[in-house]
Amino acid sequence: MKEHDVLGVQADASDAEIKKAYKKQAMKHHPDRGGDAGKFLAIKEAYKKLLTPIEEAAKNLLSQLFTKVIGSILNRNVGDVVSSVETELTHLIRNIDGNHTQTKYRVNKLKKQIDRITCSHDVNIFEQLLQVEIKNGDNVVIDLARQLKVAKAALIELKAYNDEQSVH
Repeated sequence: MKEHDVLGVQADASDAEIKKAYKKQAMKHHPDRGGDAGKFLAIKEAYKKLLTPIEEAAKNLLSQLFTKVIGSILNRNVGDVVSSVETELTHLIRNIDGNHTQTKYRVNKLKKQIDRITCSHDVNIFEQLLQVEIKNGDNVVIDLARQLKVAKAALIELKAYNDEQSVH
């Protein structure tokens, strides 16, 4: 069962929605309130996986990139590995930033479309569809912004590591 299913939220749920669902499920299933301990632990794990702090996610990203780069350049020295990871992170940041900018532009364009809609009926299907697209786009923008923070934090961690290695 996926983390989102455990907490009862959509896959595109915001951090606030995830936190709210976690609190509700945790209170409902807490062993001190007569709930199932196994279910409670599953809820805690799902929440932890979905809302990993930026710093921890950055370290996980660095670990993945180091593993990828080290696998391909085992015969190089540490400086080359750090440089290769830095290059990978820089490309990743550029890609995420581009996706973030494009998605924000698309969402803003949709919001302007809604402002132009005039309707003589109470229900406007086109407007409802635009609202759904805007909500989905806003969620993507939030997710990309988080990914960008993680990648930038990983780059800072990497530079700190490189500075530390230079001193020794």
